[in-house]
Amino acid sequence: MTTRLQPHDVAAPRVATRERQTLTIRGSGLGSPGVCSGAATLQIWIFDDSGSVTGVGGTDPVARRYREARTALRHVARACSCGVERVGILHFDADKGRVRPTRIGGLGELWLQRGLQVPIGAQGTSDLLAALQIAEDWTDQAKDGTNVQLVVFSDFALTDDDPEDVIRRMESFSGEVTACVLGHGVWPGADSRVQVRHVASSDGRWSFARAVFGELTHGRHGAGVRRM
Repeated sequence: MTTRLQPHDVAAPRVATRERQTLTIRGSGLGSPGVCSGAATLQIWIFDDSGSVTGVGGTDPVARRYREARTALRHVARACSCGVERVGILHFDADKGRVRPTRIGGLGELWLQRGLQVPIGAQGTSDLLAALQIAEDWTDQAKDGTNVQLVVFSDFALTDDDPEDVIRRMESFSGEVTACVLGHGVWPGADSRVQVRHVASSDGRWSFARAVFGELTHGRHGAGVRRM
C-alpha cells in the first residue's frame, strides 16, 4: 500500500512561547491529536542521516524534517495523559543520538526532542542493520500487550553488506512497519503488509510533520490531519 503525502520541505524555526508554538502548529496544517486510546503503544523511529539525505542536493540538507518532527511530537505529546504511549529514537549511526523508549507526555517529550536532530559526530552511514537490531531488542523488551510499530525514515539507498536481507528482516519485524521514503527514493521491498509513505523535499511545507503526526496518532480517538 502506497500513500503520497503532500507537501514537505520547510518548517518554521523553533519557538519559545506557548502562543508562538500554537501559531506554528496551526500553520503546519496538523489537525486534532485526538485523545489517548488507553492502549500501550511503542513506536520506534529510525532516521537516515547519510549524505544522500543531508548533503548538498540531498533530500534534507538543512534537517528541516527534524524541525517538523519536533512540531508534530509537541502537538501530540501535549494531548497525551495516559503515560503508556512511548517512542524510541534511533539513527543509522546506531551508537549516536538514540533515545530509549520514552513516554511522549510530560518530561518524556523533552528527552525525545533531543533525539530529533542529526547526532553530533555522526558518520552519515547508509547501513540500517545495526539500528534495526536495536529496534528488535526494544521490541523484545516491551511489555506484553504493547502495540509496536517500526517507522524508518530513509531514501533506502542502503549500503549494508546484504541490503536485500536487511529489507526482508524489516518486513518480518514483529509489529507494524512503515517505510517513509524520502525524496526520489524507492522502497525496495515487496511485502504488502509494509505501509509505504513518500515524502519528497520538493513537496512543500509541513508534509514531513504530517507524516510523523499520522504515525503518532495512529490508534488515537478522534485524531485527524486538516485538509489543506
